[in-house]
Amino acid sequence: PNNSINLNFINNEFEICVESFEQLLALKGYSNSTKKAYRAHINRFKKYLKKDINEINIDDIKKYMYYLINTEDNSNSYTTQAYSAIKLYCTYILNKNIEYENFPRPKTIKPLPKVLSEEDVTKILNSVTNQKHRTILYVVYSSGLRVSEVVSLKVSDIDSNRMTIFIKDGKGNKDRYTILAQETLNELRRYYQLYRPKNWLFPGVDETEHLSVRSVQKVFKKACAKARI
Repeated sequence: PNNSINLNFINNEFEICVESFEQLLALKGYSNSTKKAYRAHINRFKKYLKKDINEINIDDIKKYMYYLINTEDNSNSYTTQAYSAIKLYCTYILNKNIEYENFPRPKTIKPLPKVLSEEDVTKILNSVTNQKHRTILYVVYSSGLRVSEVVSLKVSDIDSNRMTIFIKDGKGNKDRYTILAQETLNELRRYYQLYRPKNWLFPGVDETEHLSVRSVQKVFKKACAKARI
């Protein structure tokens, strides 16, 4: 019974730390995807540890990094992100003065992106018959948007007079404008006539929320399969 009480105390204490970590990530202005990833990294690190997270030291972190690379076979970028999340948590939440200067970090590998040919993109776009899905892919490819950016668009972000699209809180939490092609505007108009979106340009099942990134990824994957790309 005593051990059970101690365990509950530790878990409750950790929950408080997680709440503080959430506030820290918000104050630092991290994107929603980064906040989600950092929270997940801390939870996985906690499960890996065989002791209270408040008692961790530099050797625990090194062993975990080694575990991620050699046992779990994770990528260097994934491991580096895990390290950044743990370092942030230890420094600001646990107030631990851990020596990070000589900490070995995985070398970042930057492979060239896989770029589809113009012919392949045309095949993918033409394979989609659902007007909503077709319009989303048109906006992504013609305007150079990330998936997270296209799902976050609002109706008011489309400016047909200046032929621009406003991107709020894009990469690095920066606002920017991008081009609106005439063919994409035509698709948007056809889409608007059918769906009449009010706030979010591409709402989800619940119209108060925008479409999820995962949903668009599924649309793209299905379109690629249909176009045999």
